[in-house]
Amino acid sequence: MEKCWKTLDYQSLIIEEWDSGFTVFQPDSGSTHYLNKMSVLILKYLENDSLAPLSTVRICNYLVTEFQLQPDTAFSKQVNKTLYRFDELGLVKQIP
Repeated sequence: MEKCWKTLDYQSLIIEEWDSGFTVFQPDSGSTHYLNKMSVLILKYLENDSLAPLSTVRICNYLVTEFQLQPDTAFSKQVNKTLYRFDELGLVKQIP
């Protein structure tokens, strides 16, 4: 079964863009995360299309289009790893 994801309390996040990346302050945990553009786009995409959870495949397809990349297995694995890390941080949750 394919993994699907949703953001957690995205509206409370304070996202600031810097020259080389983004800081994301998470008020609930008091944590600040330093993310690259692709990671922030994952969060924004999940939030903007979050009427229903999004599959990892759909997220990868979106990123491939946005960044004009060639899809491959390594890219999908990296996106999946990022989503699991976001889950650990409480930024997203996996929906069965």
